[in-house]
Amino acid sequence: MYRAIHGANKPHPDIATSICHLGSAYQGLGQLEKALEKHLHGLEMYRLIHGRNKSHLHVAAALRNLGIVNEDLGKMDKSLEKHQQSLEMELAIHGPNKPHPGIPASFTHLGRVFENLGELEIALEKHRKSLNMELSIYGPNKPHTNIAASLSYLGRVYQGLGNLEKALEKHQQSLEMYRAIHGANKQHTVIAASLRHVGSVYEGLGNLDNAFEKHLESLKMYRRIHGHDRHHLNTATASWYIRLVCHKQQELLPAAGFLEESLGMLRIVHAQNFPHPDISGLLDDLADVYEDQGRRSEASAIRK
Repeated sequence: MYRAIHGANKPHPDIATSICHLGSAYQGLGQLEKALEKHLHGLEMYRLIHGRNKSHLHVAAALRNLGIVNEDLGKMDKSLEKHQQSLEMELAIHGPNKPHPGIPASFTHLGRVFENLGELEIALEKHRKSLNMELSIYGPNKPHTNIAASLSYLGRVYQGLGNLEKALEKHQQSLEMYRAIHGANKQHTVIAASLRHVGSVYEGLGNLDNAFEKHLESLKMYRRIHGHDRHHLNTATASWYIRLVCHKQQELLPAAGFLEESLGMLRIVHAQNFPHPDISGLLDDLADVYEDQGRRSEASAIRK
């Protein structure tokens, strides 16, 4: 309809925005190559409208979208390039010392890419910049989802660096903020994910009782959100994390039970992409548990 209004071959912001929205829709459906094509098309139209060498928020947003899609495609170098271009444009538009939501968003995405590239110290720096600017924008005492997300990213990077006490602190702060935002007794996927992150840090610290408690709380929340009888990747992942703790505690029967639950869900979730590496990994884990239980014939059958 926008093409009918503005002309099929005439660049217009409404048309460019619709093309980018299509890109985001394809991305949500997992059709990443199609998403990339639409976002490239949208970026090109924005540049035709606003000028190739002119900084504009539409262009900065399109560059950020391209960075996200390339990250999802595993093209980290390309993702890094687009996010850096987006950040430079945001800084040129708003000024280097003026807090604006688009700037910490770019720092967050850069932090994620550097984390994926194994550059954890640089990732830490980017996430700190993002958090500090978000605190300036939203206020240091006001819960906000962006602040909670930045705390979680910092926790993840600290965990990767082996600083588990700092990781625990950030993940707990993130969990508390998400609960303040969504309600202490409300079921939400970000709360369930935060519980899992806290559980993973406790596991790394060797505090297996607390780890089990948090992973079980996370699993129960995912079951309430997605349904006890529905197969969902979040629930399967939570079951797998509990299995890790049970195995370390030498609780082999529960470990096998959680693994079997996770395996059954993943087989349904990934039915169209079978065989899947996640399923292969779980089968190996299950075989290990069966061997520890003395069920060697079952373990051997799985490995075949």
